[in-house]
Amino acid sequence: MVASQHPRDAASNMTLHHEGYRIAICTACQQCVVPGVGVKRQLREHHRDWTLALRKDIVAYCASLSLAAPEKVQHPGEVGQFIDGLALHRGWKCKACTYCCVSESNMAEHSKGRNAWNKRRGNQWRVAFVQTMFAGPRRRYFEVLSPEVRAQANREELGETIQRLLDEGRRLDREELKSASRASNEQLPTDNTPWTRKTR
Repeated sequence: MVASQHPRDAASNMTLHHEGYRIAICTACQQCVVPGVGVKRQLREHHRDWTLALRKDIVAYCASLSLAAPEKVQHPGEVGQFIDGLALHRGWKCKACTYCCVSESNMAEHSKGRNAWNKRRGNQWRVAFVQTMFAGPRRRYFEVLSPEVRAQANREELGETIQRLLDEGRRLDREELKSASRASNEQLPTDNTPWTRKTR
């Protein structure tokens, strides 16, 4: 029989809290909840099928967190790390600035207005993996590392960790050999005492 889950545990499973960004992500929607009444609104509009008790627990849980207002949330820099819990999109990144979006026509409009772009100049943007924290008018995409780059980085990190462990194991083996050798050398003089010489 499965033990019943504490309401706070259930609520924290439905929302992913990132302290560094001061955001809470709805794991079902894969986007941030807006603190305060935004949490209630999101639950009412998108998760009516969840029990009222669970929704109340989520509201209480989010109220207990130190969440930043959407306009105060710090987005990642140039190419940020993938933020767990947020949806990953294949989108577009402007070559002249940090603007990102998921629609190539929006990118063309951006380039026309900001970069005086025209078709003869060729695309002033490139394909990128992007995420956004909020939906609707607060939507602002930012570039993140591609899944392939993240996987490669994870493999390299794992390789480095394994190498560190192997190096540490070799160091400990050397220390143990030195210690055993030292103990052996220290043992010999005690065996060669006048008492042991007479009793042999």
